[in-house]
Amino acid sequence: MEFISFFMFIAWNALLTSFTFGKERDRTMLFPDYFFFAEKRLENHEIETQYVKDLDQCELFCYMNDNCVSANFKKEPDTSVMAHVCELNNATHLDHDTDLITDADFYYRGSKNACGKNPPCQNNATCQSGFTIKGYRCSCPPGFEGEHCEKDIDECQKNTHDCHLNATCQNTNGSFVCTCLFGFNGDGRNCTDIDECARNLSCHVNANCANTIGSHVCTCHTGYTGDGKSCWDIDECSNTNICNKNAFCSNTQGSYSCACNPKYIGDGLTCKADPCYDYRNLSDADRKSTYNTPGGGEKCDDDSSSIIFEKWYRFVGDAGTKMPTQCVPDNRCGAVFSGWLKGGHPTLADGEVLSQVCFTRGEVCCKKSININVKDCGSYFIYKLLEVPSCNLRYCGTD
Repeated sequence: MEFISFFMFIAWNALLTSFTFGKERDRTMLFPDYFFFAEKRLENHEIETQYVKDLDQCELFCYMNDNCVSANFKKEPDTSVMAHVCELNNATHLDHDTDLITDADFYYRGSKNACGKNPPCQNNATCQSGFTIKGYRCSCPPGFEGEHCEKDIDECQKNTHDCHLNATCQNTNGSFVCTCLFGFNGDGRNCTDIDECARNLSCHVNANCANTIGSHVCTCHTGYTGDGKSCWDIDECSNTNICNKNAFCSNTQGSYSCACNPKYIGDGLTCKADPCYDYRNLSDADRKSTYNTPGGGEKCDDDSSSIIFEKWYRFVGDAGTKMPTQCVPDNRCGAVFSGWLKGGHPTLADGEVLSQVCFTRGEVCCKKSININVKDCGSYFIYKLLEVPSCNLRYCGTD
């Protein structure tokens, strides 16, 4: 009788399932009569509550829940919804007999459970009764597979992990561990680049540190050579072309300096002869500012004179030692227009300066003028003379 009712139940269930849920299920369940208890209820194992019209529908909902193996059916309907309470359980009275309590309001309906006290599933898998030819199946937890969930899944090898691109994956029993690569920081799922340069790691004190993705690069400062972790000074002076040929080189830590040789001036990279050691003399007595020119004089510092223009000259001997810096009367210095230096001489610290030379005529001290270069050589002055603008104009000297 039980055998016939079982197949009738399965056929009815299949038909109802197809009508209600749209497809047949591959589950087989048996609710034998001797697993039916009036005024009983299994507690502590409820997984779902449904509202149904009768006991058959309650059993159908248990059939549709993969983890259900028994049901508690409340005899009297709930007046608020006009339906019976159906409590679905994931255990039976056979496995938990002490949880089957007396409750006059309920019927208890149990099924044959292939996942009883000794379920065949491993690794905390969920055993679901009524499936496959064995009468059960195992629903594996994440990280396991196989008929009984006995096989560990290597997520790292199958690339099913969620480790960051800059992390390594290590398989464990049922799971995996993500570890950020060297040069990165994080939990393995999120790995951010470590700024090694901010930590003042392995670069030398005379090197620059450039952070890169997952690492850093050390580069020696200009003037040093090495791998960035060890830097030593370059002797730039060993390169004979670095300073001017008329200069000498002094090596320093990480650099060098060039200085022009004596009798040369410049920055060491460019040197030229110091005019204080390369000049011509003006010694004519008639150039002196006290020399009164007879009849006005005919001399002139133009292209007819002996002066080589744009060259340096020094007043010496009978001509005096320097140009006068106050107005000189006309008809002196062997010419009509007497030339004198307006504004005074530069100091040694001033170096080479541009100064105005005025030429006196009558009562006008600066009737005509010209600009020349003047330089203090310490104990004397030199002048870079230019051709005068007209005749009769001449540069004067004084003591």
